[in-house]
Amino acid sequence: MSNDTVVVLFKGGRLPSWHGLTSAQRDDYERTHVDLMLSVALEHKMMRLEGYRLIGSQEHWGRFWVIEFPTLSGAEAWIDAEIEPPFGAHGQFEYHLARRWVPRHLAGLATGPPRRRRQPGVDPHEIPGLDVDRSKVVVLHFGRHLPPDDVAARTAADESHARVLARLAEEYGLARLEGFRLMTPQPGWQWVYVGELPSFDGAEAWAEAETGTDRQAGIAATVFLSRRWAPDYFDLWSPE
Repeated sequence: MSNDTVVVLFKGGRLPSWHGLTSAQRDDYERTHVDLMLSVALEHKMMRLEGYRLIGSQEHWGRFWVIEFPTLSGAEAWIDAEIEPPFGAHGQFEYHLARRWVPRHLAGLATGPPRRRRQPGVDPHEIPGLDVDRSKVVVLHFGRHLPPDDVAARTAADESHARVLARLAEEYGLARLEGFRLMTPQPGWQWVYVGELPSFDGAEAWAEAETGTDRQAGIAATVFLSRRWAPDYFDLWSPE
């Protein structure tokens, strides 16, 4: 995938008003919403839709999504469609535009996105029962650098940290490591790493390494554990 693509990073969830609707209303709104979003995906040649469900929601935020398009217009169209009522009126939305990004000190650990597992002949307009993929745990690491910005010291710290992560990757069987950098950095975070490991022990060790005392002097980090959300279904959403 090209670094010139546009990635939509989306923290989302359902507002309390959603749960006040009838089951029939929710089903109708969801069906209309899925049809609309699939039409946007097809028109703008969406390259990827990958969701994660947090292990423990944060207020109204319970999902994190990575959505990738070849153009900015596709990303804009997706966001506009997602917030459109009636479904959008009951959503918690936080969107950020980003680029795929891997810093030099982590280049040796970086992998691409997980391989898509498309099922031939399955219609994504038909919504199955959805659940998480319990075979792996995904670490979502939101971070930013802290002042003072001593480039030499930062480089040395990053290289030392990369060695720690390389050891953990080998010990726990790191399955994936991807990075995304915001186009418009936020006060609390400038990038997010997605690390996928096969066990809670590995995910816990990885999270502790990202937030340990040796990193706190130069990095502000927030880490969440999650599972991939219905990957077999959402892999169907990206046109061939």
